Amino acid sequence: MKSQDSDVKYCVVAFIDLQGFSSHLEVSRDIRTKIGKEAINRLENLEKAIKFMVKEQQRSSVHFAYKRINDSIILSIDLNDVLMPYIGDTYKAGMPSEDWDKYYDGDKEGGLKENYSRKRKEYTSPLVKFLGIVARMHQIINREEWKNNFAGAKTIISTGFRRKFVGLDGKEDYFSANFAFSNAYKAQDLLKGKWFCLDNNILQMLDADLHTKNIAKYCCITFDSKIYSPLVSEEITNTIKWRESSVTEVDLFRKKYYFREILPSPLTYLQFIDNVNSRRDIYKKVKENIMELNIEAKIESGENFMIFKLPYDLAKEVDKIDRRNRKSFNYISLI
Repeated sequence: MKSQDSDVKYCVVAFIDLQGFSSHLEVSRDIRTKIGKEAINRLENLEKAIKFMVKEQQRSSVHFAYKRINDSIILSIDLNDVLMPYIGDTYKAGMPSEDWDKYYDGDKEGGLKENYSRKRKEYTSPLVKFLGIVARMHQIINREEWKNNFAGAKTIISTGFRRKFVGLDGKEDYFSANFAFSNAYKAQDLLKGKWFCLDNNILQMLDADLHTKNIAKYCCITFDSKIYSPLVSEEITNTIKWRESSVTEVDLFRKKYYFREILPSPLTYLQFIDNVNSRRDIYKKVKENIMELNIEAKIESGENFMIFKLPYDLAKEVDKIDRRNRKSFNYISLI
């Protein structure tokens, strides 16, 4: 990548922010009051998520920088330089044939698809695991928030560039000139009423194999409930209609970005994408969904959506779970 400045990195930043926290503090007027203490207790949910994240980084052999600022967590991961967009672009959509041969083994033996998939997986694997961990953090925080009737957390994940800086202590500061963070921070003010939004550039990078592609597809669907009418049979009014989730165009520093509202629950599986076939604690139907060659028809009909549900925590071994309690878990992901 001769034309690229070696001090500039292409990166992804996740910005997790507690909703309504400043209003909570304003109502309390002082953190020593009862309401103020409750507001501060909300910050403990962020601490729980950070402890979880540190443990899961070691577990998944992926490492990234993070910073806690008041009621938010910022996480940043550098991407492989092969994924670096050309000057003026926000995503690398193509490359010259010589770069294709160099970085994707286009001139090597083996099928073109196979070589691309193998190298693409190598380049995007840290990002894929990062997304899985962030999605699980989002779920953990919101589970605790909603349990106590609080507003919950909003998560925005964006691509961007950062300039490498080393602090006076000799350690690299990942947030001093991190414009992916600037993108995420600015976008969260513009993405009103949305809980988990992903830069579309990131979704385009989830194309290494069938597993990640299908998880990306599941993330991008949502549903509308039919409005009750006494003129329509109960069987019809109780059904739901699946549709593609909304995309919002956002101008960030004179560049266009597209943020899609997604379901975080399927995204949680990305942390374990390398060994999804060998894990004993993932439902057979979930694996079948992820491995399906053509899931569009299933999505349209609403079949086999087990990927939206998980009856236990993937951090535990399946044989340590009380199977009798499975029915009490009726919603969402690998938290």
